[in-house]
Amino acid sequence: MLFVGCGQLAQWKPSEFDNVEFNSLATLYVMANTPASEEDWCNRRELFGMKRMSLRLQVYSEHRLNDNIGDIYRELNSLINELYDRENPTDVYCKIKRMTVAESIDRTLEVFGGRK
Repeated sequence: MLFVGCGQLAQWKPSEFDNVEFNSLATLYVMANTPASEEDWCNRRELFGMKRMSLRLQVYSEHRLNDNIGDIYRELNSLINELYDRENPTDVYCKIKRMTVAESIDRTLEVFGGRK
């Protein structure tokens, strides 16, 4: 997985703070971390929303010409697509996967929030 730790993220030189990007990332964090129902972590509509938001971030970063940030969003999109494309996932699988996505986003928010 790309998000090994803050040490790996610190070696990258992020671009200036971007409130549009940060807001989208924070929204995706909330989506991953907060299902509409505690009993339905695999809600297809929610997972599709996460998939669209991660793709939006990926496309946005590709057009900002920052390969390091683009790599982060490609990996994030890959994690979410893996969850979305899983056939008949269990609720436990979806919860664990969504928590993994949320943890990755949280670490990214910490680094990106420190940009000036």
